[in-house]
Amino acid sequence: NDRITCAANGLYQRGPINPLAQEVALDLAFSLLYLDRTDMRARLLIPSLLLMEGGKGGRYIGEAYDYLKYWLRAESSMMVMDLALMGGSEDSAKGIPFLGDRGNDMLEPPEKWMDGDMVYPSVGMVFELAFLKCHLMILLKDG
Repeated sequence: NDRITCAANGLYQRGPINPLAQEVALDLAFSLLYLDRTDMRARLLIPSLLLMEGGKGGRYIGEAYDYLKYWLRAESSMMVMDLALMGGSEDSAKGIPFLGDRGNDMLEPPEKWMDGDMVYPSVGMVFELAFLKCHLMILLKDG
């Protein structure tokens, strides 16, 4: 009954996340993605795993931003289209370093690098990016 009351009031929160379970889930998801870059299930799961409030709370926010930026760029979309739909090989993707773009400025506007008309968009990843930006704004506002 307390859970229902809290949920109805918008106060319900999950229990603490197990950091070890989060690490194992991330390792498995990244392993699956390295095996097949076109695996949408693993690709869409990783941002949520990175943004989970772990033991240190938001410890992967930078990695989540780098990951989302990599997959939401037009170049990555074209690479996935080539691999998945046109039977391209991993050799055709060699020009784009796989998840190699690290340490991006999280305050930069996504309009600078994200193509709104890209061929292979992911609404889920755009939502995760919006969530990340809102979370970052709250962190900066609270100091």
